[in-house]
Amino acid sequence: MIRANLSHFSNPPKKGEDKVSYELQSAVNVLYLLYTPLEHIAWLSDLKLLPFDSARWFRYSLYVWTAALICSIMRSLRVYFGIQRRRAALEFEGELSDAKKRLALEEQEELLSLLSFTTDFINAVNFLPFKGFLWAQTFPAWKTGAFGFIASFAGLLKIYRATKRH
Repeated sequence: MIRANLSHFSNPPKKGEDKVSYELQSAVNVLYLLYTPLEHIAWLSDLKLLPFDSARWFRYSLYVWTAALICSIMRSLRVYFGIQRRRAALEFEGELSDAKKRLALEEQEELLSLLSFTTDFINAVNFLPFKGFLWAQTFPAWKTGAFGFIASFAGLLKIYRATKRH
């Protein structure tokens, strides 16, 4: 994870590339770097291996996860609409169908990412400890499970499609 982040941060966007998407991805990377130790502290505290209040650390990790999902959704929407603009430009110029097919595949991948991030975000808000904030603490277990299943299935579908292409 650290190696991937070092690679990301050492390769800033080149001229003409989307700097906002890069910054949003940078925020996601930093948030997930924070999330992991917070969650591990919560787990270890829950097992009484650390003398901390595990509920507090689980809350902190939930807040960081929710923030990471918000940034991921914003980045994914930005990328998706960028792909749509490029497809529209290709159609206007009457470009080759190979480029259109590649953009269509990119668009599908981004939609799967957006589906996964959004359903995870729906669950993250449900897990928030603020009853009355949006839909926090209102879902029955089956609904939480359904959203989790959808997010996981979208992620697995992305992996399957990636291995099928290579």
